[in-house]
Amino acid sequence: MNGPFYHNHRLYTVEGRKSSSDRLCMYQVTSQELTLVDTVDLGVDTCCHPLVDGHNKQVYIPRAESRGVSVVSWDNTRLTTQRTLTCVGACYSVSVLSSHTLCACDRNRGTVSVVSVTDNTVTATLQKPAEVRYDSPNKIAVAAGNTILVMYGFKLVVYKNGVYSPGTMVPMPVGLQSVQGMSSDGVSRFLICDGRSNTVFILDVSGKLCHKINIATSSYVVDCTVGDGKLWVGSWNGGIVVLSPQ
Repeated sequence: MNGPFYHNHRLYTVEGRKSSSDRLCMYQVTSQELTLVDTVDLGVDTCCHPLVDGHNKQVYIPRAESRGVSVVSWDNTRLTTQRTLTCVGACYSVSVLSSHTLCACDRNRGTVSVVSVTDNTVTATLQKPAEVRYDSPNKIAVAAGNTILVMYGFKLVVYKNGVYSPGTMVPMPVGLQSVQGMSSDGVSRFLICDGRSNTVFILDVSGKLCHKINIATSSYVVDCTVGDGKLWVGSWNGGIVVLSPQ
């Protein structure tokens, strides 16, 4: 499973295996359980962590093997139309920068592209620091105020309003071993899921470690999301752990 991503009492996950078709799943969240509301077929590909744009009622799913980003729209009860942003190559991670604008980790170009969802065009590229000139971006998250955290290889870079200040590389948090997912709480903190230690690392907007949360699960944690005052953590075997984000 990839995800989950929480929005307005719904959880969105990408489920499936490489040998079969992946699917985007939309669940209704109640106090007691998750109820599957709708699914949409994504085809045979390595589809990565879904990202929900609640304002525009769209889910973005990066494709790691072919190319592009799948865009699935929804109405109040079901998933509807699907299209693909083909202006970027294969990518592992995307994040919403502003209305109708994404940041995408483009594996083919080795850069972070700013993408217009409306026009299906690349409008800008984030400056790549010299310290990571040989590394490709693989994870990205955006916090409030257009603060962008990008992982190049196994190095962290913070951009303020799309600009990187030379000499301000972020030290990798001690104990971080295998980054599976990276997101933000939408306000002032970044969340990094470490699959090997089953730990969520919580960083402030400067990239400084605030604290860690160990997840009691027998399977790799793959991603997490904050919603309804809770931290929702997904694992490789499909389980979801619900915690206080502290």
